[in-house]
This record gives sequence, structure tokens and C-alpha cells, in this order.
Amino acid sequence: MKTGTATSIRPEVARLTAGQVGTEAGGVLNFQSLWEWIVAAEPDLLD
Repeated sequence: MKTGTATSIRPEVARLTAGQVGTEAGGVLNFQSLWEWIVAAEPDLLD
């Protein structure tokens, strides 16, 4: 899914962002509880 034109960011901004966000695995783990809440609140979401 494309939402717009990609733009480059400066390497120092990329490093700072990566340090604040963490790893992909950490993102998945943090999103899991939000996903469960969304699916419970909207049972027809996956239909």
C-alpha cells in the first residue's frame, strides 16, 4: 500500500529515531496489546 512519495531523512535523524523506537521485534510486541483491543472493540473488522 503506497500512501505518498517517500522522502529521505538525514542519517543522524534516522539514528535518533531508531534509538527512540527500538527494534522491529519490540514494535511488534508493543503493538500486540493494541491489536487485541482493536479486534475486541471491532469484532467485524476481520470479516
